[in-house]
Amino acid sequence: MMNIHIQGAALYSVIVDNDEINFQLGGAAPQFGDPVVLAHAEQDILGGTEWYSTGYTVETLLSDVEFKEISAEVTEKVRDLLRLNGVEAPDDFRLADYHKFVAGDDSLHQKIIEVTRELRMPHFKFDFESFIRKVSEAIGHPLKSANNASSDIDAFLIVRINRPQSEDYNPPHKDGYLPVWQRTVNLWVPIAGVSEKSALPVVAGSHLLPEDKIKRTPAGALLNGKPYRVPAIVEWDGEKAMTRAKVGEGEALIFSPLLIHGCAKNMAEDTTRVALELRLSSAT
Repeated sequence: MMNIHIQGAALYSVIVDNDEINFQLGGAAPQFGDPVVLAHAEQDILGGTEWYSTGYTVETLLSDVEFKEISAEVTEKVRDLLRLNGVEAPDDFRLADYHKFVAGDDSLHQKIIEVTRELRMPHFKFDFESFIRKVSEAIGHPLKSANNASSDIDAFLIVRINRPQSEDYNPPHKDGYLPVWQRTVNLWVPIAGVSEKSALPVVAGSHLLPEDKIKRTPAGALLNGKPYRVPAIVEWDGEKAMTRAKVGEGEALIFSPLLIHGCAKNMAEDTTRVALELRLSSAT
């Protein structure tokens, strides 16, 4: 998909593995921050993990049965949303074929994701409480689905849908720039179409960089003409390189909210990528 020039926007790029990804940012220009490190092991939920210096890990958290269960539920919800919007999605609808049903209709896609990015765990039959216990065991710290700062995000999750070769992605960012997400753990769980060309990019160790090494927008980003709540990051320690996490079916990427991640452009030619995004907070 060609980038369309947006008046008043500047063009930036990052390198995700071997792919250069270009995007336009509108609004206030990115700038470097203060000489402070926001992540501190003694205060961080993930501070006691062996992989804290990296800022992320990949863990097997779903059995084959559990993966099939949650995948079937996500498939059903997306299929039903398509039907509600007048699309004749068959009973054997596949998430990987989602883009064929919206057929490049951005307005229809927007209607779908306005629902899928505002879901709650009780909307599913899947046993998320058991899943949260597994995550707690993996990091050695008890977790819960509600964030202490707001009851509005209790049991909150996102079904993230990325069409192939589209601009269905966030800018590089840190969730922890938003106060409500600072004392949380991020999870990214593949559901369909996840590969070395579509997985979530991360920057190992970036949560420990001082902010004067990170160039970002002062507030939320206007990426390719679309508004995002998180500030966009365009440079870190003189680098612009990101690496897609190697995470497969039944696994979950667990990472710090202060780790730089995002720009997950789906570089596959003909496969929609779908993943679950969750944030869990300390239960103590």
